[in-house]
Amino acid sequence: MKLIVDEQIRTAQSRVTFIRLVSMQMRLMELWREAAGGHQEALVQMAVGAINGDRVTRGAPDARLRTLGIPMPMTLMTKCNLSSIAAGTGLNRETVRRIVNRLIAEGPLVRSADGSINFIDGWTQGPETHRLGEAQLDEFSRTANLLLRDGVLSCEAVGAETTRTSGQDSH
Repeated sequence: MKLIVDEQIRTAQSRVTFIRLVSMQMRLMELWREAAGGHQEALVQMAVGAINGDRVTRGAPDARLRTLGIPMPMTLMTKCNLSSIAAGTGLNRETVRRIVNRLIAEGPLVRSADGSINFIDGWTQGPETHRLGEAQLDEFSRTANLLLRDGVLSCEAVGAETTRTSGQDSH
């Protein structure tokens, strides 16, 4: 299945759609803030995860790496450093350095010999990471279902021969 945005309904319901998306983002950030201990700490940890895991999401990753239950080999991680975290979060480099140093001292992050920043061994396999992922997916699903109910989103079978005219699917 593929989600399709109906542009006419999205435009007609732009305020409701905007509020639903902003509300979802706020709830997702709250989940991260609770897990990380603060908003800036959440941004840094989100950036570390996104930067390190970037290669895994390109193309068709090895099936074993699709689960957080299996540690990702360092050789497959994209190098994450203070500059890349600062660029990804919009925080200045000195703020990122302070937060990273604090998160290294507290345990969720580690600095490798080459200077790259990663999560400590086993962190992504821990129950808190799984709980956070499940809660975020539940929130995304809840919002997607509301947008489906509103008509802003619809589903289309992947590979089905369809044409779209004025925001409606015809088969």
